[in-house]
Amino acid sequence: MRLKTLQCSMLIAAAIPSAMLPAQFIKPSSEELSMTAEPKAPGADAVFLNVEETTNDTLHVYDVYERIKILTEKERELKNVDISYHVGEFGATDVKPQYLGMYGEAENGPSNPVRRQNGSTVAAPSVLKVVAVKARTIHSDGTIFPLTVKPEYLLRTKSSDGRLQHLSFTLPSVEVGSIVEYRYTIQYDDKHFSSPSWQIQHPYFNRKAHYRFTPFKEFLKDEQGATNRYLVDVQGETVSTLIWWPVLPAGAAVRSDPLGVLSLDLSDIPPAPSEDWMPPVNVASYHVNFYYLAALNRADFWTDQQRLWSKQRTGDITFSDRTNFTGYFRFILTGQDALYWRQLTLANGADEVKKQFDSWLASLVPAGSSATLDHFLGADDAEHNLVAVVSAQGALPASVQNHPTLPAFFFEASSHQPFEDKPQRAAARRYALWSAVD
Repeated sequence: MRLKTLQCSMLIAAAIPSAMLPAQFIKPSSEELSMTAEPKAPGADAVFLNVEETTNDTLHVYDVYERIKILTEKERELKNVDISYHVGEFGATDVKPQYLGMYGEAENGPSNPVRRQNGSTVAAPSVLKVVAVKARTIHSDGTIFPLTVKPEYLLRTKSSDGRLQHLSFTLPSVEVGSIVEYRYTIQYDDKHFSSPSWQIQHPYFNRKAHYRFTPFKEFLKDEQGATNRYLVDVQGETVSTLIWWPVLPAGAAVRSDPLGVLSLDLSDIPPAPSEDWMPPVNVASYHVNFYYLAALNRADFWTDQQRLWSKQRTGDITFSDRTNFTGYFRFILTGQDALYWRQLTLANGADEVKKQFDSWLASLVPAGSSATLDHFLGADDAEHNLVAVVSAQGALPASVQNHPTLPAFFFEASSHQPFEDKPQRAAARRYALWSAVD
C-alpha cells in the first residue's frame, strides 16, 4: 500500500455489514477425522483440506479460511497462526468522482499512499484492521475446542525487518490427528483497492482451493459497473486497466462470472517446491497476480515506469578523464523506506544511520565504484519526501571508456536476477486487452 505518513486515513469503525461476515465452518467428514495419511502425498506431515481466499474491493474486505489436518507430531506447531497485514499490492490508493457537468467535481479527502522504493506497495496498519477471527481445533473423535478471541487481544509482533506488523494466535488442544480450522477477516479503508496475489501452493499438499476477487465497480459488468468514480494510482494517474498474470497448472484458468467477479478453483495441489538455490517460492510456485494500471498497453506501461525511475534518482557527475568520475546523486525515499530511515535516525543518531545506509549502498553499486551518504534532506519533515544525497566515485569499465556515461541503473548494477520472468497471459477488463507475453 502507499501511504503518506502524516495523512493516515481513518479506518471506518462502524459495524460490519452482514454480507461481510465470515461464513460458517465446514463440518468434517468421517474420512477427514479418521485419516492418518494422505495417499496422494505419501509421508506428508500435514495436509491442507481447504484453502479459501476472498478479496472484495467494493466492500474493502479480505478474508482467509484454512483447514489443516495434522498427521505427525512434527507439525503440531501449526497450532500457531500468524496473520500478516499483506493483503496484496495496493496499486490504487485513491478514488475520485468523474466530472459532474455543470455542478463541477466533488471534493475528495487526502489519499494515504505508502510506497516501497522499487515502486511496489506494502500494507500499513493505519489503513488495515483485523475485524474478525474465528478458529477451532477438532480431535479425531469429533470433540471440538473453539477459540474465542477479540482481534484487539491478539498478540502483536513484527517481521524480521522490523517494519510490518503481524498478529498471531494459538489454537487450543492441538494433537496428532487434529484438524485445525480458522478464518480471519481484514478490512481496508475506502481509499485503498487491493491487487491480490494468489499464492496457490503451500508447504503441504492441498485437497481443495478457492480464490475469489471482486474488483472495483468500474471493472464489473452491466449495471454492477455503474459508478461516477474512478481509481487513481500513487503517481496521481487515472487507473484504466485491470490485468492478471497467471502461472497455473495445465487446464487451470481464472474465470469471470456474468458480473465480472474473478475466481479460481483447484484441487489436489502439490506442495510448494523446496530445494537448494531455488528462486523465491512466490516466483517458482503457482500463483496469480492482479494489477490496477494506468496504462492501456505494454509500451505505455514501461514508458511510465522509466519516467518514474528518472524522477526518483538523479545526479551530477564529473569525469576527470574518460575513466574516473566523481559526483553526487539524489535518492527520493518515500513511504515505508522514508519512515524506516527517519525512525532509525531518531533512535540511533546520524552516525549509525550513515553506517547502515552506506552498507546498503555498497550492495548496489558496481565493482570499481563506491558510494556514501553525505546527508539527508527533509529528515525532520514528514510532509515531504526524504531525499538522500549520496556522493559517488569510481572508474568505468574498459568496455565503455570510449563512451563515458553511467548506466541508468547505476545503483542496481550489483543486483542479481538469474531467473527469467515469462508471464503467460494478462487480460484487461474494459479499456484494454493485452498480453504480458513476448
